[in-house]
Amino acid sequence: EGAVRDLRLTLASPPVERDPAGFRSLALKEALALALRVQSKADEGAKLMREVVDARTDRLGPEASDTLVSKVHLSSFEAMLGNDATAEALAHTALAGFERMYGRDHMGTLNANQTLGTMLTIRGKWKEARPFQEAALAAATKLYGEDNPLWSDSAGEMGITLLRVGETAQAELLLSRAAAGRAKFYGDRNQYTRHARAEHASALIQLGRLEVETPDHVVLR
Repeated sequence: EGAVRDLRLTLASPPVERDPAGFRSLALKEALALALRVQSKADEGAKLMREVVDARTDRLGPEASDTLVSKVHLSSFEAMLGNDATAEALAHTALAGFERMYGRDHMGTLNANQTLGTMLTIRGKWKEARPFQEAALAAATKLYGEDNPLWSDSAGEMGITLLRVGETAQAELLLSRAAAGRAKFYGDRNQYTRHARAEHASALIQLGRLEVETPDHVVLR
C-alpha cells in the first residue's frame, strides 16, 4: 500500500524539466500498474498499462524494447481480466518483435515466451504451451546457466508441463533441479519452492519411487 501511495503522489507532482518527453512519468506509471497487479487491482492497472503502451508506441515505435516489455506486461493484465484472445495477441506480438529485433537468446524474448506459456497452462493448454516454455528454458540456460533463479523458474514451469503431458521421467529430473534451485534462491518456506516440491513428489509417485504411507510420512525408494 505504501509503495502504491508514493507512486500516486509522484505521478501527481508537476513534471520535471529534464523529462520533456515524459519518459520518467511513463516509467512511474508502469511501476504503479505493476504494483496494482500485485494487489489484484487488474482493472486500474490495465488502464494505466494501456496508456503506457500507447504512449511508448507513439514516442518510441512499436518494436522498441521498452514498448515490447510494456506489451508483455499488458498481456498479463488482459489475461487477469479474462480477455484471453487479446492477451495472447499482445504476447505474440511482443514475442515476434523481440525475436526480430534481438533474437531468441534475449531476456525480453525469454519473458515473452514464459508469459505465453503461463497463459496457456492456466487454461489447461499444456501441449500448446510446451514450445514456448522450451524456448524460455533454452534461453535461460544459455543466458544465465542453471545456478540462477530465472533458470529454476523456467525449469519448474517446463517440468509441470511435461508431467501433465505424460513425460514423467523427464519431468521428474527438471522438477528435482527446479525445486533445489528455488529452495536455494527463495528459501524452503517460499510458496514457489513448496509448489515445485509438491509437483516433484507427484512425479516420483507416478514413477513408483515415492510411497505415501500416511499424510505425514513418505518413503523415497
